[in-house]
Amino acid sequence: MKRAKVFYIIFILITILSCRQTNLTKTGPGDDFFLDKLAKDNWAGVNVSGNTISITGGNSEGNYTLDSTIAGLGGIYKDDKNNGDYVIAVPDGSNLHTIKVNEEEKNAINGIIDIVGEENALGVITGIGQNDGNTQVDDVVKNANVTDKEKEKIQEYLDILNGKGDPDSYQKYPI
Repeated sequence: MKRAKVFYIIFILITILSCRQTNLTKTGPGDDFFLDKLAKDNWAGVNVSGNTISITGGNSEGNYTLDSTIAGLGGIYKDDKNNGDYVIAVPDGSNLHTIKVNEEEKNAINGIIDIVGEENALGVITGIGQNDGNTQVDDVVKNANVTDKEKEKIQEYLDILNGKGDPDSYQKYPI
């Protein structure tokens, strides 16, 4: 009988200790993950060195420094001329997709990505870039599960982008 009580007490203690909540925090990949991935590829007209990117040719021509990353999948680069321009770059296999934006447009794109999820960043960039400044909500959300309320918020962000962007701001650089 004593053994049964001892085993029962040990079982209860193990159950309590193994079922408690931990304080683990889920994190995404850091800047180094994206920069390493970007530096390994070689796109025509694009040179990556550390946290800087140089683009020759196209509407995005210039030198840019990394401002932030998008879930380790893409990067937002600030123009070194301090003129308020940014380039959002997202590699996709053999292509590098870029879109040139100002700060207000960058914030709108970040808002859209926050809603649809960073894993859908490439779809957002290509959806916005390939529609010549007349992007529809469905072009951006594609496979992302969003509510009607979230679609309305995305439309507000698209109203900021639509008609303001240069139709030539989107570029695709092949390897």
